[in-house]
Amino acid sequence: MIRLAVSGVHGPALQQLSRRLRGAVVEPPGERDAAIVVDYTADAVASVEMFLRSGKRVLILATLCPSLPFVDQLVSYARGDASRIAIVNPLRYLPSRRLIKGEIDAGKLGTVGLVRIHHRETDDSVDRSALLCSHLDLATWLSGRQPECVYATTDGNTAYTQVHLGFASGASALIEVSMPRLAPAPMSYTVRPDYRSLLVIGSAGAASADDQMREPEGQLRLAVSAQEFVNDVAAGIGFASTVDQWRQALRIGQAVDRSLATHRAIWLEAG
Repeated sequence: MIRLAVSGVHGPALQQLSRRLRGAVVEPPGERDAAIVVDYTADAVASVEMFLRSGKRVLILATLCPSLPFVDQLVSYARGDASRIAIVNPLRYLPSRRLIKGEIDAGKLGTVGLVRIHHRETDDSVDRSALLCSHLDLATWLSGRQPECVYATTDGNTAYTQVHLGFASGASALIEVSMPRLAPAPMSYTVRPDYRSLLVIGSAGAASADDQMREPEGQLRLAVSAQEFVNDVAAGIGFASTVDQWRQALRIGQAVDRSLATHRAIWLEAG
């Protein structure tokens, strides 16, 4: 039985997570075997450092790892052992997204030719770069490959960002992220503010998730990622691949920033 510490989940949400998890005891007294961190506070970061330095395994949300230097810092806490760090992109664990990924992996859509993502965010505390990197990671995960070219454009105050990814196979991805504006847009009442959509078109079919972020789907993504983490800890499976994948998403995010600054397409180095 894995003894699990959880930071950033409280009250009824923590109780619900405790009931869902199999093979783990949440917040037991005494020593802990592993930790899940979903909030970004000084205490949470200190807890991550403590657990990694003591040889424990830690799940941390990708959105809490905003830069390559921060990821490198986490690995240094683990004395270079990235296998003890699970950097998890919550968007991969939405049931609707995992269903589409399963259809792709089963070959039901054929070869992926286009991934189109739109996200209209209403929370002005959300970091645009971290949110965009989450979608960059989602697009490459669904495509099954890394892009070779990035082109990005934005409006004057970065409230709207559009990113085009080009792949060597000829496939492409289009990602649109809209952030809150300082003042409401005209006739904003005609548009649902929390809208999100995903469309994947393959050579043999298409799949979409056209929805608003609803509970319990939003809660389920934490439960699913936590259960996989617990299962892998129990089985002794390492998490170094999640660190590599998030590093690559951050590198693509850096290319997006260069494209926005230069108004040019950016070619990515292999690997």
